[in-house]
Amino acid sequence: MNLIPLIVSALLILTACAPVTPDMPITGGHETETSVVENPLAGISTPAQPTLTTTSLASTVVPPLVTLPTEEFANAERITFASGSTAALVKGSLPASGSDQYVLRAFDGQTMNVNLSFSEGRAILVVWGADGTVLLTDHTEVSSFQRVLPTTQDYFIKVEGRPEGSTTYSMTVSIPSISAGAERIEFAPGSTSATVTGQLNASKADQYVLHALVGQTINVDTTFTQGRAILEVWGQDGAVLLTDHAEVSSFQGVLPATQDYYILVNGGPEGRTTYRMIVSVPPLP
Repeated sequence: MNLIPLIVSALLILTACAPVTPDMPITGGHETETSVVENPLAGISTPAQPTLTTTSLASTVVPPLVTLPTEEFANAERITFASGSTAALVKGSLPASGSDQYVLRAFDGQTMNVNLSFSEGRAILVVWGADGTVLLTDHTEVSSFQRVLPTTQDYFIKVEGRPEGSTTYSMTVSIPSISAGAERIEFAPGSTSATVTGQLNASKADQYVLHALVGQTINVDTTFTQGRAILEVWGQDGAVLLTDHAEVSSFQGVLPATQDYYILVNGGPEGRTTYRMIVSVPPLP
């Protein structure tokens, strides 16, 4: 009997019954398997979904909120003292529930006095610092204020009229001993400059004062061997020539009046600061 036809038939039957193996994709010469999961709703196989990585909100560091004066104080009237004076008088009129806003500069440790008097109606005071520290709230409903100031900065005063009717007021603001705590800079005979050195702990400040004439140019330059500091400059009359918002360590400006001028060296919050400051005021031409 010829067995060849029987063997060929058997091989054809075995081939037809064998399971079908899907083609395997080839990547870079290596086999890559694609896993599947059964979808019980659709009854079909779908590719496995990638695993999502989430970040907990609790791990996010949120910077602290810094409270600044509200927008209504952007146009506050700056109070200035006459040369040689430590007090100023301002007058105003308010409609019912109206208000006036004022701002002035003062040193850490100085005492500020504010007193209202009236020829018509009544008003109360609100006082706080540029850093958001409230010194007097409207809840106290008073028309006078006295307090030792906690830091060197601008201070805001709000005069709030009563709802019963219009108000006409006079306000006296005084800050005695405006140079208290400031080191006076004096030039040696024949010199137009002076050098001072100092050390500051983190976030601390040194205060200096010098006398100069209207029209003179003041130059202040600060260098550091450790840390960093920024400058503030203003006149005895309260006129601000350089604010801490500029964040600079040098200054040059023509002086607007004959008076004392104040220089504040503000140390940074990161650590100790060692500085050398040169102040020069050339003579008038």
